[in-house]
Amino acid sequence: MTMRDIDNDLLKAATQEDMIGVEKALRAGADPNAADDSGSSILALAAGNSMIVVMRLVQAGGNPNLPD
Repeated sequence: MTMRDIDNDLLKAATQEDMIGVEKALRAGADPNAADDSGSSILALAAGNSMIVVMRLVQAGGNPNLPD
């Protein structure tokens, strides 16, 4: 599994409000500052769904000031 795969796992879990998946991806080394193929950050995409996920991503080092 590549780092891009792990980041994609985090993206999927974050946008589906899957905290178990978020934790698993972060433990595997996913980047909380990663972006999807269109350049939208995982934080920006999760913000429309779950503040709990957003808070966890920020705790893991996610930067809420990244441009979308």
